[in-house]
Amino acid sequence: MPRWLRYSIYVAALGGIVAAVVIPARVKVPPERRAATVLYFATEDARTAIERNAGRTKSLTGAGKGVAIAPRKDEGIGDLDFEVTADGQITGHAREYKFKLFLTPEIKEGRVAWKCSGLPLDLLPSACRG
Repeated sequence: MPRWLRYSIYVAALGGIVAAVVIPARVKVPPERRAATVLYFATEDARTAIERNAGRTKSLTGAGKGVAIAPRKDEGIGDLDFEVTADGQITGHAREYKFKLFLTPEIKEGRVAWKCSGLPLDLLPSACRG
């Protein structure tokens, strides 16, 4: 087999491998998964406020008092609603996709750590997995 033909085969194979990696990375994110991710990131300011409040008192009791997240309507996702309890538990709900996100604060080693869960589980944002 001539050398140029062998190299041509290697280049074609390498191109196929690159295409197999790059093309799936450009796939559109389904709206229900996007809704779950938007819910998670919409809680960032509230999580920071709860962490700050808990840091001052060294307790989660009352850490969510006065913390709120305004409901919003996101184009392509629909209505997003939130609830923050006095103890800092955050619940987000994407009604159109029947997805609920639960963020529960815990104090570990003097700092607030967040336990993330949701239903259905297969829609959990990547920030909640692992």
